[in-house]
Amino acid sequence: IRAFDEDGGERWSTTVPSGVTQLSSDALGGVLALVGAADGSPESYTLRSLSSDGVARGVASGLRSGGFAIHPDGPVYVVSGNMLVGLDVGMGAGRSASLPANTSAAGTPTIMVDGTVVVPVVTSESSTESGNEYYVFEPDIQVLLLPPEGPPRVQTIPNVGYTPWSSIVPFKAIPNGHGGLIVAW
Repeated sequence: IRAFDEDGGERWSTTVPSGVTQLSSDALGGVLALVGAADGSPESYTLRSLSSDGVARGVASGLRSGGFAIHPDGPVYVVSGNMLVGLDVGMGAGRSASLPANTSAAGTPTIMVDGTVVVPVVTSESSTESGNEYYVFEPDIQVLLLPPEGPPRVQTIPNVGYTPWSSIVPFKAIPNGHGGLIVAW
């Protein structure tokens, strides 16, 4: 990662162990970089904060999804384990919420205009028959909504057109401009 001034002169540079999947400026003049694991493990992303002079520090590791969202009030939202977490990167921590039960995959968080944090997830049920547990993969796409105040909510998106063994990977939910969401997977 290299930073340049307005005349094209290099201000600083740093190396990371693997590819950068997301890079965004922060409100403190630095950047946030989401870095994948050197071994390519899907649940080993690390969020790094780089100051305006390039000094790096790990903010969080072992993250589940390949993206983050910066809230206007300061926290950075990521999916870590089975939680949506508001991390403190120098301007205060945010709220956290558990992902829905039986979440098998989670997308990238998004911040809505009203400050609600939204993350799409895929859930599937497990069943037990004759003492043996097995998974029934009839996926449900759900959206976890964490408003600035009050309890989190979960909205289920109707399962239309999926076969029971479909591979569904949630990507992101974005505002549709009319008070609803567009969800990509």
